[in-house]
Amino acid sequence: MEKRVPHTNAKDGLQRSFSESTVWDFLDATVDRHFREKRPLMDGKVTRQLHKRKKEFDDFPRRNENAETNHVLRPELPKAIQISETPKASNGLSRSQSGTLGMDSGGSATSITYREQRSYVTETNSTGDEQGIYSADYHNEATDVDESEDEDTQMKSIHELRFAGEKQRIMDEIEYLIDGISSKSNSANSRYNSFMEICEQIYQRMFRTCLKSSQDLQQRIFSEVLPEDKLQTILQIYIFSSMADENDFVQSLLENCSKDISKLFRSAITEHDQRPIRALIGTYSKTIQSSFQELFNYPSPLTKEFSNEPLLSCNLLSLVAIALMKACDGPFSGHDLFLYLLKLEVEHAITFLLENGTQQTFLLFSIAATLDKAETYTWDDDVLEKLYDLLSFLLKNLLKDSEQMRNMETGDSMHFLMIACCEKLLRTLIRSVNSDSSSVSTLCNSELPKKLFEVLNNSVFVKSRSTEELVMMSLGLLLEISEESEQFVKTLPNFQVNTTQTMLDVLLQFYKEQKPKVELSGYAAMLLIHCIVADPRAFDQIVPMAPQLKTTLIEFKQFHINLKEELMLFGTQGLAIVSIVDDTLESLEKTLT
Repeated sequence: MEKRVPHTNAKDGLQRSFSESTVWDFLDATVDRHFREKRPLMDGKVTRQLHKRKKEFDDFPRRNENAETNHVLRPELPKAIQISETPKASNGLSRSQSGTLGMDSGGSATSITYREQRSYVTETNSTGDEQGIYSADYHNEATDVDESEDEDTQMKSIHELRFAGEKQRIMDEIEYLIDGISSKSNSANSRYNSFMEICEQIYQRMFRTCLKSSQDLQQRIFSEVLPEDKLQTILQIYIFSSMADENDFVQSLLENCSKDISKLFRSAITEHDQRPIRALIGTYSKTIQSSFQELFNYPSPLTKEFSNEPLLSCNLLSLVAIALMKACDGPFSGHDLFLYLLKLEVEHAITFLLENGTQQTFLLFSIAATLDKAETYTWDDDVLEKLYDLLSFLLKNLLKDSEQMRNMETGDSMHFLMIACCEKLLRTLIRSVNSDSSSVSTLCNSELPKKLFEVLNNSVFVKSRSTEELVMMSLGLLLEISEESEQFVKTLPNFQVNTTQTMLDVLLQFYKEQKPKVELSGYAAMLLIHCIVADPRAFDQIVPMAPQLKTTLIEFKQFHINLKEELMLFGTQGLAIVSIVDDTLESLEKTLT
């Protein structure tokens, strides 16, 4: 793609002459003063801070900092010699050529430079004239500024000027690009080119700084949303996603154009054509295809944290999911619009995943990660049912491929991704059940509890290090369900996991096999104790195991106490499992007495 070169009209500020730019006028005057103060004496020590000496020398006028021509202090000179004003120059770079020394035989006025003038001051002082005032070099240790500090100050000023000039240049370029977006006379291809220029530069530090500094420019990017134009929608969502971690940027958009943002995301979520970008651009010109491939056919900074896959495989739902994930930690997550869009995204995205499989890895991971981060939200039954269905679907696929997972340490990225997503969804559901027990009945009636017991019954899952946390969290969700629903506990002896085993059979087998690993057997022991507490007669085969279960729970409690430092990293809830164990043991004692 050919980079657009801004036109040279002076009003755009891209190629201003010195006389038209206040920035360069200021730089001109600064360099002028800098060079004048840096001219050395012909002999003797040079003092750079003549204009900064103490205020008690009131009888010596200060240099006029704002004047175009500065005057130096003049000692009383012989009448035959007069000092002319320092010649005026167009800028500081040519000032050194302006001074000349000349005398005529008739004692006419003589013009000397600042350099010779200072030399004359030194020479007159050496004869003893004005001894107390005209020091040889006007040196006063109490008032002089260290030369290195003076140089640092001057260099800092130069750097600040360069920064201001660079910022102005980029601001002009951004404005030029956004003019290309918003101009109704521009063709669609021109608009795409302007959008892609912004996308290409969006991760450059100065570009981001300039874009953040102008609310007007930010709003103009999203001021025109065209749902029927999928390519523009893709580029606008990419820009939002790339800037979603910039709180000032997001806050400005929410305050000034939340309706446009809502329209943009709703159109992408509800779009029927959810083909990947690679397929969408196929009907456009070769130039557009090439430009999109240059932008999206490489690992993106937007997703580098969790994937090296190029964004060409993304569809619109995936881009929205990435945007919501990126914005989840900022001010957007506290806005009503975020919750509305996330619910809408979950509804459409999970339907898409269930119908089309898990090949849209960006969509799968981003949805799971966003739900995992959204800890403070409570979900209605419609959303929870979607989550139950998605988690059951993922576990079903993992269980089907369990034999392929035996050597998963050697690296099957798709399986690793699915395991990570299952863990995030399990955490989301555990929090949901813990905060709102009314959702348990819906969960019990879903296929998910059976899939969780199938996980406990799968030797590959139980023995593999890569799925150890998944197994533990499956136990955790089953424990949450058991604590909230006695009815669920009573169905364990009757609910078939496979043709030969009920849920209770699987639980007992798991406890016996994993007894040496107290971090796993402890959860199973708590589940079995819930069975005894719910109905001792119905679970009479478990009652004789009570002392053994009690011992396991005590060891389980001590295991977590030993991990106190690690658990406290989770805050006040870090050691909540200890109090849960104590409550469970107390309930067991009451039931058996």
